Amino acid sequence: MELYCYRARVLKVIDGDSLSVEVQLGFDVALKMSLRLKGIDTAETRRVRGGNDDLKALGKLAKQFVNNLLPADTMITIKTELDAKGKFGRVLATVMIDGDEDSLNDFMVAQRLAIPYHGQNKSLVLKEHRKCVAHHKKLGNI
Repeated sequence: MELYCYRARVLKVIDGDSLSVEVQLGFDVALKMSLRLKGIDTAETRRVRGGNDDLKALGKLAKQFVNNLLPADTMITIKTELDAKGKFGRVLATVMIDGDEDSLNDFMVAQRLAIPYHGQNKSLVLKEHRKCVAHHKKLGNI
């Protein structure tokens, strides 16, 4: 698996696991795109099938966390595999925060704001998100 690294400027945090970025391709060429954080899933910021208000609150907490860490115009490094895209056509990327060896992807899981995601079914995903909700309720974050 060959990784490709690019510098990118954060344009907007879409939700806890999706960003809108401007990727610097070199030679004064830039490309605006939406990317998804590879290998993780955050709760939705709106109520969807199988969700509830607690899951929605967890999704908003994850989005706010990323917004605070990567406000608009923050420069990041993204690592991608050639042509790796998610089911909605977004580029799958590992986001490296400047000056840090850890990825945002791993940091989100460590903070229990995201779960590892590799295509497992929706009921397993919801079960894991509910564990994160319980953790953040205990901390008073939700």
